[in-house]
Amino acid sequence: IKETIRPSKVEDSPYRYAKITTPFQPGEVIRIEAITDDGDYYACMEETVPYPVQINQIDTTTATYTSAYGQRNSMRMKGNFNDRPNEKNYYRIVVEVCFRLRGKTISGVDSLVTASSHYFWPWEDIALTDGSPATTEELNNDLFERVTNIYGVFTDSWFTDSEYTLTVSTSAYDEHFAPSVSDFIPEIADVDIIIKLLSITEIEFNYLSALNLIDSDILDDYISDPVKI
Repeated sequence: IKETIRPSKVEDSPYRYAKITTPFQPGEVIRIEAITDDGDYYACMEETVPYPVQINQIDTTTATYTSAYGQRNSMRMKGNFNDRPNEKNYYRIVVEVCFRLRGKTISGVDSLVTASSHYFWPWEDIALTDGSPATTEELNNDLFERVTNIYGVFTDSWFTDSEYTLTVSTSAYDEHFAPSVSDFIPEIADVDIIIKLLSITEIEFNYLSALNLIDSDILDDYISDPVKI
């Protein structure tokens, strides 16, 4: 046992938290056990800490896509990385668009509006669509709805033990810059796009895949694959 801890109460919160301070190293098998003082309730989990994955290179280009509001500009990003050899790997791509709008209010006072978005377009990529990429027109004309990979999870089934280039797009302009303050007049926009490529466990992959199904609002689709728990 590396660490034994007791939960502590946080001020103004009904919950208690137990902070684990032992560092986890890739490849280690971690077992966490929890038990109530009276011994009536017990829970445990065991998992192998995944190895981190390194993005070799990211290329960006400006593209356009058709939405319900007409033509929109987007930023297409291609991230290259190497699959960890001789094992089954599970990954997650996270895209965060952070923008700052500098401008003035109607009364002339300098103002700053900041916001962030995690939305991205996964439909161009083979791995993110599990072999079924699609254009906007194909998605609109499909007889059956498709599950959107909102959480960006995928496996190495399409590039086992080899190099792969992941493709995602995000709307870095246009509607993301709509000010939420009614009297704000934007003048300058600064945008940062942060790309994170995570190596995750099979359990997390199954969990987020289930959330993709739930958040796509097609739980009654009888042709969908069963959810793995």
